[in-house]
Amino acid sequence: MENIPAQEGYPLPNVPVNTNPAPFFPNSNIPSNFPTPPPKSKLGMILALIGLILILCLFLGIPALFLYSNLKIPFISAQTRQNILISAYNIPLIPKTPEQILLTAANNNTKLTRYNPDFSIGANLGNTAVNIVSLDFKLNGPVDFSSDKLSFDLKFGLGVNVSGTSYQASGQAKKAQDKVYFKIDNISDSILDLYTSLSSSFYSYGSTGTKSASSSAGVEVKKNIQAVLVNWVMYDTQGVESEARKSLEKSAKNESVIDTTRKNIQEFLLKSKILPQVKKLADETIDNTPTFHLFFSPSKELMKDLLTEYYKTNDSTKNYNINVDDLANVMETMEVDIWFGQKDAILRKLNIKSQMKMDSLMGLEKNLTGTLLPNSLPGLDTLTSPKLTVNTVLLIKDIGKAVAIDSPPSSISLTDFYTKLMDGTKTEEQKKQEKQSKLYSDDFSVLSKEIFKYYVDNHKYPVALRDLVGKYIQQSDAVTGRLNDYTYKTNTSGKIFILYVEYSSYSFSSSYATPYYGISSLSSYTHQLTKSEFDAVNTE
Repeated sequence: MENIPAQEGYPLPNVPVNTNPAPFFPNSNIPSNFPTPPPKSKLGMILALIGLILILCLFLGIPALFLYSNLKIPFISAQTRQNILISAYNIPLIPKTPEQILLTAANNNTKLTRYNPDFSIGANLGNTAVNIVSLDFKLNGPVDFSSDKLSFDLKFGLGVNVSGTSYQASGQAKKAQDKVYFKIDNISDSILDLYTSLSSSFYSYGSTGTKSASSSAGVEVKKNIQAVLVNWVMYDTQGVESEARKSLEKSAKNESVIDTTRKNIQEFLLKSKILPQVKKLADETIDNTPTFHLFFSPSKELMKDLLTEYYKTNDSTKNYNINVDDLANVMETMEVDIWFGQKDAILRKLNIKSQMKMDSLMGLEKNLTGTLLPNSLPGLDTLTSPKLTVNTVLLIKDIGKAVAIDSPPSSISLTDFYTKLMDGTKTEEQKKQEKQSKLYSDDFSVLSKEIFKYYVDNHKYPVALRDLVGKYIQQSDAVTGRLNDYTYKTNTSGKIFILYVEYSSYSFSSSYATPYYGISSLSSYTHQLTKSEFDAVNTE
């Protein structure tokens, strides 16, 4: 049959009923309207993937439900909820919340036995334009609690600036086994000048009283003290094995200051009133350790609640007439930043900043039974809105790192250090005067005793000191060779005497003191004689 193409106006040709369909070829490239069924292996992989996704959603979803909501789910206790949060801490895909970080840190039983605390505190009193007083203190160095004996190798520094005058000092402290060592590395001239001005005042005004003498004495004393401070000072605790000391060492070993600080700050931030105001900031790296950064700055309302709770539960504050609103008004700002290691949840850094209104603080202190602040500071009353700002930073480094603490090559005992320091506060002239004063005092003590023995035997005092030689003092005694150095007088009846030398042991400016040092029948101890004692011996 001839195929006639369909054209407009012509009918379609008839197809015979018995015409067979075209054969089907599986490998034909002819497109089909029906998709090819997937192989069984691919179907299993898809189902497994879907199941894994469902399990992962379930596994992540339940902890997330506890993390990001405060829903009270039936049959789930608070402790169980905390355990779920702690368990979910190590799941990397779940963002950590402040509560989860703090709970994990509190649950972490890792005890810090070796670490390097870097502690510093800074304080300023003044306003934005002027600082009246500023203080800076720092302490750092390795500490080892791992053995029975606490060991440390610390360096410290202190600086105080008062109205433009700076006072600074730095030093070291070590403990190895049973011995504690310390040394002052540097001390500012302002401290030495202050110390030497006090210690040399006796010399300056007791002898010449001139300004040049005072300056010369200060320079000499300052040089003496600097020579003493180069020494390491050693204190041996080995001989002090009392039960109290054993208990103290055991307590220090079991709970360090750092561990106590960690526990206190973690428990504080986990309080139900405080936790909602704790925020998580961007992660940071502290001392090459990835950390979570938490931040807390209490509102005025929370501050009042905390202060009210404190004064209600603390017996030591019940006697104080304190208005909590006034006390909360003193604290202008308070910010707490704390960093925890991401892997171990150990506190790595703590920063506490606070600023107090000085006017409110001074007014509040008047209601207390004892004042800690000075009544007045130079220039404080001239400042507008003075504030007391305090910033404290604790950085814990080198956790678990072993350190060898060696004893200094040489050291002196604490007793020797004190003796050398006291001796260094004296000029050579002072030492000479003290030596001479001791010689006079020793001689007068011997002669006083023998003169009174003579009086008991003879019912009167000797006419001359030579009368004592033989029976009362020996010719070979050292004091016998110095009898001519002293002046001895008695009255006519022999009932009153004075024994003296022209010497001043201190500055005498009263109307009754004389420049004569000795003893008399009225006062047998060595002293600066008075005019009345001379008048008595001259009485017939």
